[in-house]
Amino acid sequence: MQKLNCILLITTLLISCNVFNNETIKKIPTDVLFELKKSGCYGTCPIYNISIDANGNIKYEGKRFVEAIGSFTWQMNDKDFKELRALLNKKMTENVTYNLNAQDLPLTQLNINNKYKIKFKGGCPEKFKTELQQIKLLLWKNTELKMP
Repeated sequence: MQKLNCILLITTLLISCNVFNNETIKKIPTDVLFELKKSGCYGTCPIYNISIDANGNIKYEGKRFVEAIGSFTWQMNDKDFKELRALLNKKMTENVTYNLNAQDLPLTQLNINNKYKIKFKGGCPEKFKTELQQIKLLLWKNTELKMP
């Protein structure tokens, strides 16, 4: 009987710890400053996600048809981080969708400050093409990974 009580106690403790850890993880806020998600097409379009948080930490996940497959992280320097924030605040301050009905074009999704969402298929809209290219260059500047 004592062995059964010990087994029940240990099981209860293990389950309690696991539930507690999952709740803690779910409550961690995500301070995403900018996130870029690229989905696939019927061919070999690069599939990856890249994001930067409010502390300048960059997280990249290469999924398919990119040179760097897997998860990678690096830090953006302060000068580039200030430039990135200025670019985001320049034009990317509204929810926008473009060309979402196209069939065989990769979907690009942008999340800016967890506030604005921009979605488009195919080429980047002229409205913020220059800024998006500059943002991408800044994100990949401090790593040896090649930009998809």
